Amino acid sequence: MEHAFHAAKALMAGSEELAEEIRGVPTPQEAKTLGGRKTLEARRIRLNLEKWESCREDVMRGLLKNRFDRHPDLMIACRALPANTKFFHYSLRNRIWGCHVDHETGQVKKGLNKMGILIGELVWA
Repeated sequence: MEHAFHAAKALMAGSEELAEEIRGVPTPQEAKTLGGRKTLEARRIRLNLEKWESCREDVMRGLLKNRFDRHPDLMIACRALPANTKFFHYSLRNRIWGCHVDHETGQVKKGLNKMGILIGELVWA
């Protein structure tokens, strides 16, 4: 999904060439690096950040829906959990899509957990 997400960002910035390059790298980390701000700036590719920030959750929601559609066993496993179970995307680095959770209270300590929230929306819709 990292590849598709950053390729979508490159397309929004008008660079089919960068999008293809992102799709072709072997690791998610390489895709994230190529789709990152530093690469865009170095290649003088202009991204309308306001527009991207307004639609990136919809992009990720679509990618997650596609993942669940292609792997229905994942949706079945998630829906087998107790109703309205909260999902967390644990990440030490990504504070937009991920979070740090207090394991005693279950409360998010740092991060927005947007990935977990989107997964929950899809599972419990």
